[in-house]
Amino acid sequence: MRLLVVGCGQMGGWFARHLSSLGHSLELYDVDRNAAERLASEVGGRPIGDLRESGGGDGVIVAVPSRAARGALRELGSLPKRYGFVVEISALKGPVAGEVRRLRRKGMTVVMLHPLFGPRTKDLEGTVAVHVEPGDEEAERSVIDRILPGTRVITMGLREHDASVRYSVGLTHFIGLAAALALSRSAAEPLPTNSMGALMRLVEIALSESDSFYLDEPMRSAASMRVMRAFLRECERTLDLLERGALPSQLRRARNRFKSIREQCVRGNGV
Repeated sequence: MRLLVVGCGQMGGWFARHLSSLGHSLELYDVDRNAAERLASEVGGRPIGDLRESGGGDGVIVAVPSRAARGALRELGSLPKRYGFVVEISALKGPVAGEVRRLRRKGMTVVMLHPLFGPRTKDLEGTVAVHVEPGDEEAERSVIDRILPGTRVITMGLREHDASVRYSVGLTHFIGLAAALALSRSAAEPLPTNSMGALMRLVEIALSESDSFYLDEPMRSAASMRVMRAFLRECERTLDLLERGALPSQLRRARNRFKSIREQCVRGNGV
């Protein structure tokens, strides 16, 4: 296929490498043309400095931050060149849903896809992606199967997905980042306990993100901030329970809820 990759950052770079390895022909666009040229020198393909330079093709992968995805989709819809499909991979779908629906009304196959894996992924075995609020589910699933063969796909509604992202991405990164900052200010030498190992994994994920990640919608939207502030209030309540020796009375409910969440996560990851 002839594909255009919009965005040459971490995930755009991953898709370019992956799609090139499958034998697809690529055009690469980024607002920083140097980034497109660097990626093209690595994976092949034609770098472009303006979407109007694109020659059109079979499909587009939009791999830009959530705050930029809506504008990219709007610009793609205004181009005279046509594409067989558009796949956008932003973490939150609410901000782009209006543009997606406009493109669908023009007859385009547009996939709202959230890959639940990162740019360090070496192969697709065991990977999962969320297909959010399909328009034409059969046509869109066919696109996903072509670009991510072997990835397991979960279908979710838009509101359900975005609410989950605020916890599964926003809150987890917030905890990892706060732990990283706390550890950086402490002179204590952490011991290699199981719990510290789990925390260090969360810290590693948080610190591996680009600086721009922490300026994007999943971390800074009003709804995400409400989730993080609710967590901070829960931290205060937990501290109070510890001080009063009253925590055991709350553990049964927490353990039952954790068991339910854990079972959902295990099913979601295909373990």
